[in-house]
Amino acid sequence: MPLISDIRAYQPFNQQEIADRQVILEQLESNPRVFDRSSLAHMTCSIWTVDPAKTQTLMVFH
Repeated sequence: MPLISDIRAYQPFNQQEIADRQVILEQLESNPRVFDRSSLAHMTCSIWTVDPAKTQTLMVFH
């Protein structure tokens, strides 16, 4: 899953982002309904912006 690789490659800014990244990876790897709102731990994203060259992206955490 490319998403997991991208999240593993992300360099956290602080200790909270390190912890958040670990929770996200654990959920992606173990919860088949991680993108379903009925799941206790689920992920959503309100914005996904990609630059014209498709080499950089911005994802807003909420």
